[in-house]
Amino acid sequence: MGAETQKQSKDETMKIKGEITDGRVWVDGKELFAGRSLDVLRHNPDGFMWGYEGSGPAQLALALLLLVTGNKTALEHYQEFKREFVSKWKDDFEVEVDIIAWLDKRCPVKTFYVTFGQVHVHKINGKTFDKDCVARIKARDMGEAHDMAMALFNGVFCFVNEEPHLEFYPRGIIDAA
Repeated sequence: MGAETQKQSKDETMKIKGEITDGRVWVDGKELFAGRSLDVLRHNPDGFMWGYEGSGPAQLALALLLLVTGNKTALEHYQEFKREFVSKWKDDFEVEVDIIAWLDKRCPVKTFYVTFGQVHVHKINGKTFDKDCVARIKARDMGEAHDMAMALFNGVFCFVNEEPHLEFYPRGIIDAA
C-alpha cells in the first residue's frame, strides 16, 4: 500500500482531528494527506473538508477508509461513510471512530491464500513460507489481500487465491499474520 497508508489495529478507534481554517486533518497524531486518495479517485484536488456532503468531505472519507482497507472496499463504502460521519463533523473537530468495526458491519473479512514460486522463501515471525505451503491472510477483498501480501512478502510471491489447491502444497496452510 502507499506510503501514507497506516493499518489500524483490530478493535481500535482512530482519533481524528480537523482544523477548518486550512482543511488539515490528523489521525492518531499524524497528519493525513490527500495524495493516495487523489490517486484512487480525484473528488477534490484542493484536499479535505467536512460538515456537508460535497467533494471535500468525499475526499476525506475516501482517505480515511484507505487507511484501513484496499481501494475496492474503500471505493464501495466511502460515500456512505461520508454521509454517516464526515458530513456531521463541524468546524474544528476531534472525534474517535472505529472504522474497522464500521466496515465489519458492511463487508466482512474473508480468507485468501498466497502461494510462492520455486525459489521464494520468506521467514516471518519464526514461520517459513515457501513453495511447499500456502499462506493464509484475512482481507475484505482481493485487492486488499494483494496489498497485504505485497507488504508481508516484500512483493515476492506468486498468486493470491480464494481457494488453495492443497494437493500441491505438502506443508499445507500457515497463517501469515
